[in-house]
Amino acid sequence: MEHRYDFIVWDPPELRVSVWAAYVSTAALLAAPAAKVLFTSVPQLFGPIAQLALAAGLSSEQQPLRRHRFVPVEVGCMHRFGIFTNYDCAGLDCSNPEQLAQEDPLDEPVDEIDLMLADMRMAVIADACCYSSSDDGGEDGVATVNARDAARRALTARKEAAKRAAASRASMTL
Repeated sequence: MEHRYDFIVWDPPELRVSVWAAYVSTAALLAAPAAKVLFTSVPQLFGPIAQLALAAGLSSEQQPLRRHRFVPVEVGCMHRFGIFTNYDCAGLDCSNPEQLAQEDPLDEPVDEIDLMLADMRMAVIADACCYSSSDDGGEDGVATVNARDAARRALTARKEAAKRAAASRASMTL
């Protein structure tokens, strides 16, 4: 079964980088030369996943892993997803036909409800990213710290944006 598959789709059940490392390693064993890969996860993990794919030979400097504009929507799921591939795909580079509160899950919240949901998503993602390599025997310490720090920076930025928006609304009512 090694190196026989032309197209690999991965959507691991967990957000931890160590889980992604195992999936990417398996994908590298299954992938035929020049195989296409499609991964889904939270946008905040794109950097670590791209690094893993590059190290495993599933992408290259000439054909890097890329994040697409289309956002899979799963009703009832707290966080938003991203699609990452090692190939160009015009269909995935288009925005969703359905209305999304934010064009991109990393954009600023558009209203108070969106801010609340964004904070809840970030808490779920930050919690998942807080596992260290000692938690599960993986070697994801640096990538986990980077993902966790990115999630915390995004959460802090959202809180600051909410404060600015509240101050702006308060000044308008005066």
